[in-house]
Amino acid sequence: MENCLAAAALNGVDRRALQRTARLGQEVLERAKRRAVDWHSRELPKSGVGVTSRERPYRERRPAAGPQRLLPGEREERQPTLSASFRTMAEFMDYTSSQCGAENTSKDLYIEVYPGTYSVTVGTNDLTKTQVVAVDSGQSVDLVFPV
Repeated sequence: MENCLAAAALNGVDRRALQRTARLGQEVLERAKRRAVDWHSRELPKSGVGVTSRERPYRERRPAAGPQRLLPGEREERQPTLSASFRTMAEFMDYTSSQCGAENTSKDLYIEVYPGTYSVTVGTNDLTKTQVVAVDSGQSVDLVFPV
């Protein structure tokens, strides 16, 4: 979890922000449910300006009613509901936050250098850490950068 919070801090996100975003998303979903409009039953404009067709575009047209056969690998196309869309987003956010600490972000690097003094810097533009190390001939040095 500490890795998750460290990664979130580097990205400017914390647990409270994720929880607040999820709560606000739920509130928007509830408001949208109360304001639901059936756009298919709405009247189209009578004038010729801005007239839209109730027919689907050519590639989205479906054959006449009756038994339909789907090709292998094809799925039946369904219009997503607002509720399903928000549920999918909430599940994705939950999954993302649960995976935040699941991966160990540690990276081991092995570098051969000539003897001398070196400055090693790691991090992002916002947060960097630097260590200076003197390496003698045949010497092995381990550097650890807690981020």
